[in-house]
Amino acid sequence: MTRRFYGVSASFRIPNSSRIGQTGKTGLATLTETIGWCQEKCGNFIGLRGHFYIRIDAPATPEQKAVFKRFSPEMMTAKELAGEPIIAALTRAPGNDADIGRLKVVVKSGWFAARPSGTEDIYKVYAESFRSEGHLQRIVKDAVTIISGAFEAAGIPKEGIK
Repeated sequence: MTRRFYGVSASFRIPNSSRIGQTGKTGLATLTETIGWCQEKCGNFIGLRGHFYIRIDAPATPEQKAVFKRFSPEMMTAKELAGEPIIAALTRAPGNDADIGRLKVVVKSGWFAARPSGTEDIYKVYAESFRSEGHLQRIVKDAVTIISGAFEAAGIPKEGIK
């Protein structure tokens, strides 16, 4: 039997004597029961772990929003995010090299992306941790530092997220 969760494939065989898959009158297991069984048998892998996510809007001047258009990963001086080495810093799509209009920074157990709004005088920061709420807050704190550094490097005051 093969089940797919968030692009991760886990192959396993459920013994006939197992109660998994036989709940209630329908004889079908819920997704939660199936995931619990899989975690018990196969371990906790990225497609099944909890995650913590936040989106923050911060005021931005037109000059600050323009920084995102000319930002490049080479301009970033940070080597770590939330205590982990940065795996990737992207402003272009890996597949077709198209401009993605934002900065995305990735570490093993989380990421953040920042982009200017096209309709409001704000920029948006999206962040996700695969570990904990505390780790998510460290990602956000470091994201603010990275974005502020980009503004400073461009000679623009660092107003916005505090």
